[in-house]
Amino acid sequence: MRVLVVPLCGMKNLKEDSSALMWRAILENLTKLADGKIWFYVMLPRGYEGYELFTDLSNVSLILEERQRKGYLVESDVVDYGTLIPLFNQKEGVYPIDVVLTSKIGAALNMARALRDLRYGSSIPIVLLEDRAWSRKETHQIVDEHEFMVRSAAYSFFKTLVLTHLEKDEIVDVAQIYLSDSALKRLKENVIVKPLGVDVDEINSLLGSVKKFEKFTCFWGGRMSAQKRPSFVIQQYSWMFESGRDVDVLITTPHPCIPPKMGDEIKELMKRFKGMRVEFGVSSRKFLECCAASHVWLSASLHEGYTVGHVQMACTGVPGIVPRRPWSEELFGKGYKLMYDAGSKVQAAGLLRWVYDNYDEAKSIGEETAERMKAANSEMVFADKLMSVLKAEVEKKNEEKLAVGESMRFTFEAVCDKLKDDFSLFDFMNVLKDFLIDKSLNQIDKPSVWDVRRWLLENGYEDVYKSEVPYFKKVVADE
Repeated sequence: MRVLVVPLCGMKNLKEDSSALMWRAILENLTKLADGKIWFYVMLPRGYEGYELFTDLSNVSLILEERQRKGYLVESDVVDYGTLIPLFNQKEGVYPIDVVLTSKIGAALNMARALRDLRYGSSIPIVLLEDRAWSRKETHQIVDEHEFMVRSAAYSFFKTLVLTHLEKDEIVDVAQIYLSDSALKRLKENVIVKPLGVDVDEINSLLGSVKKFEKFTCFWGGRMSAQKRPSFVIQQYSWMFESGRDVDVLITTPHPCIPPKMGDEIKELMKRFKGMRVEFGVSSRKFLECCAASHVWLSASLHEGYTVGHVQMACTGVPGIVPRRPWSEELFGKGYKLMYDAGSKVQAAGLLRWVYDNYDEAKSIGEETAERMKAANSEMVFADKLMSVLKAEVEKKNEEKLAVGESMRFTFEAVCDKLKDDFSLFDFMNVLKDFLIDKSLNQIDKPSVWDVRRWLLENGYEDVYKSEVPYFKKVVADE
């Protein structure tokens, strides 16, 4: 399988961006499941740092668009068609792809049109991965009526993986405003809920090497956004200290500094509490190490989708205190013992003090939660589901009759005879030109590289997936 991957990434340095790290893990896991028989073309704009996050992987080619990256909310709807069409269009493209995997939901419908070969009844299949936490009322993402309409249409056309039932319910509720009954029915069938999962093996390995801080340490880690309410958390921790508990506080964030919007408030809290340490530019692994070495963590997030950070913290076994919100009830369960009403500073403070005063019991809750989370949130389970969706979409596309198969059969067989058993797709296309009276391969009745690859796969050859250009060898039948 050859997959065009069009990710949506936020931070300039890809190595520090949670979405980019998610995509890297997905590509690694799909490669494992395919036993190496897969190739990814990762298409990104220019202007990022750390592209080696993807180029260091086997079976990956980086395709740089002829444009500079935009802000996150603009990037969600933008691809460079001047790059997409010449390289990947089913009729004229250089590289034949089986399927597109993208989180750029707003661009999906136009991408399908841009990739289509009109000789076929459908375009290259597209599978959507909706990893943005969004809601009409509570999300920190800016989603307007236009975007709701565009996204609803995309969900109704393409298979879509979302990460929580909460988000699927919201998607269906919104789509009812814009879609017909038949399109809404199709959307409900297309949208699949499957938690993203985390690397449980990496967490277990890390836990074996981390030493607990000697002093009782309260931890918080994440992006300093209004929805995550870091000021609420820091204030709770400072009250712990001011009430006579001997605690340290460790705050980590991937940001290079405190965001200006909340800088004054957090800096004032830091002045009051000298036992607080804030670390900036923290990597995912460092975030996990700091959490695992601490004794308690507190979340104040009002809205989350599938929140990898919270799952990772829970998997460390450190007891975590969370607000009672729809996202936390789905993730931790409504009966989770360390849950407080989101607007109640008193309840949050009470739970913090209870954990401090009854740590053995709190630790047992953390360990039980970790085992439950690990069992339900392995990233390989998500990868397996995603692979099955990709395969099903490719198989459905390949049910269409090959546009030039019978008319070109004898010519294709002659080319194969001349090339013998091993050759690249480009070798095939160059020899094919010698067999054609008209040397142009762009006319409607001439085969594309997509046509040729599919014909070869259906007639005794296999793609060995050793480069971005398909390379074929003759399949030897078992004696």
